[in-house]
Amino acid sequence: MKKLWKYLLLGVCVLLIWLFFYTDLIKYPVSLTDMMVGIKAEPNHIPIDYEESYATIRSCGKRCDNLNIIYEGSKERLVVIATNYVSWADDPKWDKNTIIPGMN
Repeated sequence: MKKLWKYLLLGVCVLLIWLFFYTDLIKYPVSLTDMMVGIKAEPNHIPIDYEESYATIRSCGKRCDNLNIIYEGSKERLVVIATNYVSWADDPKWDKNTIIPGMN
């Protein structure tokens, strides 16, 4: 019976770690994202009137996090996506003059 409880406790711990680090089901306060993952992605100006704001964090491996900051209003929704994932194989060369398509 003790072995069953140990395995059950281990399974619950693994499930909680998986939920915490590898899914974006948990909603975090936007102000804590810099402290939690080291990505400061909170915008200075938000162009919509929002009623709720939260962040979701999903780990993509060792020292790799995907951060979504969501601002929800009654009619509009703004999602800010940030990551600290950098790879020499698939990271484009960005500089100050690079313009995102559709933006000014």
